[in-house]
Amino acid sequence: MEIYEILSKLVGLKFKAQFNNCGIEFSGIYKITNLQSTNEYYCLITTDSDRINFKDKTEFLTKFIALLERNIQEFDRRFEELRKTSNDRWVDENALYMEHEEIGHYGSKQSKLLEKMKQFKQDI
Repeated sequence: MEIYEILSKLVGLKFKAQFNNCGIEFSGIYKITNLQSTNEYYCLITTDSDRINFKDKTEFLTKFIALLERNIQEFDRRFEELRKTSNDRWVDENALYMEHEEIGHYGSKQSKLLEKMKQFKQDI
């Protein structure tokens, strides 16, 4: 079963359309049991080695929203860096254009996903 489908069943949310091609990919999801207390929680790992540990829908939303906000801040930082770099004489304009497009695409997709996650959290 695909990681997204497992996550959807665990938290009861469907956001595949917004998630598709947004720059975040899942590499694993684990169910972890504390052997002493028998409490269970889940660990979702992205291909960028980000980890989201959660026990329920609310905790997942809170931590996923934080991940999206960090990513968007990083896109903004990279965009500002590109803007400064574009004034250099010795810059590869094609590479600059491609990175600009990637930042814009992923930033836009993740911003939409962020708004959807915030709406989900508000509706709980």
